[in-house]
Amino acid sequence: MENLNRLLEKFKHDERTQKIVGQIKKKPASRLLLTQMIGAQDAFVLMGVYSILGYNHIYIGIDKEEAAYVQNTLDNLNKELN
Repeated sequence: MENLNRLLEKFKHDERTQKIVGQIKKKPASRLLLTQMIGAQDAFVLMGVYSILGYNHIYIGIDKEEAAYVQNTLDNLNKELN
């Protein structure tokens, strides 16, 4: 649990995550394309963005399998944190 929290904190404070948050805060909000993510990295970035902003966002996967994978990972991360 402690290692997971440290990992999530690293993603939360990463400059790339901060840039994503900056784009989301702009008016009007930006549409972003996250590329070159490996494994569950996109889920960790999404968790970092959520922990900074505190509200939900829409994530669209390339296909339903990718979307299900990300949703599953986010669900598991949330269970671990609660």
